[in-house]
Amino acid sequence: HITAVSPKIKGLKNIVSMNLAHNNIKDIPVEIKQLKNLKTLILTGNPIEKSTIEYIKTLLPETQIYF
Repeated sequence: HITAVSPKIKGLKNIVSMNLAHNNIKDIPVEIKQLKNLKTLILTGNPIEKSTIEYIKTLLPETQIYF
C-alpha cells in the first residue's frame, strides 16, 4: 500500500526494472528521470491521472511503462 515515491529514488541508478503495481501512488517524482538504466516500470492498478501518465512517459522515453 505504497502512497508515495521518494525523490531519493534517484539513488537507484543501476535498477533496470521496478514493479510498483497495485498501490495508491498518484504521482512519480521528477527524479525518476535520473534512472538511466530503467527498462521496465510497472504502475498498473494505481490511481494515476492521464496527464500524469503522459508526463511520466516524457521523463522516461526509453522505458517500457505499464499503467
